[in-house]
Amino acid sequence: MSDMSREKIYGVQRSERNTRLLRVKVLRAIDLQRRDFLGGTGDPYVKILLQSNEHRNSIIDTARSRAIPKTLNPLWNQDFIFRVDPSKHRLAFEIYDQNKLTKDELLGMFFVDLNLNIPYESAEQPLLTRDYPLLKRSVLQRVRGTVTIGLAYMNPSTPPLTPGSAEIDNNQQNESGFEIIHHRDIPETLTEQPLLPGWEERKDASGRTYYVDHNTRTTTWSRPTGQA
Repeated sequence: MSDMSREKIYGVQRSERNTRLLRVKVLRAIDLQRRDFLGGTGDPYVKILLQSNEHRNSIIDTARSRAIPKTLNPLWNQDFIFRVDPSKHRLAFEIYDQNKLTKDELLGMFFVDLNLNIPYESAEQPLLTRDYPLLKRSVLQRVRGTVTIGLAYMNPSTPPLTPGSAEIDNNQQNESGFEIIHHRDIPETLTEQPLLPGWEERKDASGRTYYVDHNTRTTTWSRPTGQA
């Protein structure tokens, strides 16, 4: 976990009441819309806007990721910290293709409501991640692809969430959409494939299994699947 004293904190002032520190990890995007009709790729980056729920055209603060050159599947893996009031604020994520000669082109966007059950990070469980499909800003816009981000509150006055303490019934997602699975509900008779490169299986103090992605320094309750 990074040193808080060296990280810039975006958002509202510390003096405002009912605020929390929110860690936002911008991980990756997959299959973004191609803007170069000659068959090129793009130089995508993410802009994060903190907005008021009441006045959504009002931008409180903005952060921006680095641009990743010549790809439609960028891996940013960048952390940002926002001071927010979950009852008053939301985050807007806008993905752009950086252009040196013309205006940067919007590739899509999505929104995150902060007044949901976003978990608290801890040493064992820094972040749980979720994929967001990109949305259009206008009817005529063409968009495609998904963006993966992680969210976790960092407020030191609130006890951290440990793996297993955020369980819900029926293997559903919590209100924020971050997937949480009962370990006891996973069939033990299944033949499991080896973990993908860079992944590690661990157990928490209650014996529940979770998985660490050392490539992006995130964790999940779901066993990773797919080809390496």
